[in-house]
Amino acid sequence: ERWFTPAFTAAEPARVEDILQRFVATPVAGYVGCCHAVATADFRDSLAQIRVPTLAIAGDDDPVCPPADLHAIARGVAHGHAVTVPGRHICNIQSADAFTAALTAHLT
Repeated sequence: ERWFTPAFTAAEPARVEDILQRFVATPVAGYVGCCHAVATADFRDSLAQIRVPTLAIAGDDDPVCPPADLHAIARGVAHGHAVTVPGRHICNIQSADAFTAALTAHLT
């Protein structure tokens, strides 16, 4: 539920199951290590040091990293830009076309 909206889960159960199986296959120690690494990470005071164009993409219903947080990150970067696409935390899967269009526009 944190990664996909209920509507996407109902419409694309095989895709959701594929992602879930990938998580299940991840070594526990690796996943726990990643969780610990980001649990207290707060780089807001360092954002102004980023000088390269930066794109923050958020799912519009992401409870893990809400759009407001991504927009704040983009505002803190010298050349930051934020885009919100439909979905939750794994919006690159749920809204692949919108995600790819935003990323392509940023890279070009």
